Amino acid sequence: MLGRGKSKEERRYYLLPGMGKLNRQKRQKFQIIALVVGIVTSAILCAIFYLAYRTAP
Repeated sequence: MLGRGKSKEERRYYLLPGMGKLNRQKRQKFQIIALVVGIVTSAILCAIFYLAYRTAP
């Protein structure tokens, strides 16, 4: 089957519940929020460690 590619049956695509555009937008929003929370948490921990070791003798 060289060069024939996939059959019609293999190319068929079913849109199951939760696979639509709204779900994609919701997941993208969740990923952006998670990224922002991670950056803020990292910055806070960095500031705490910096202040803790800066004042050490």
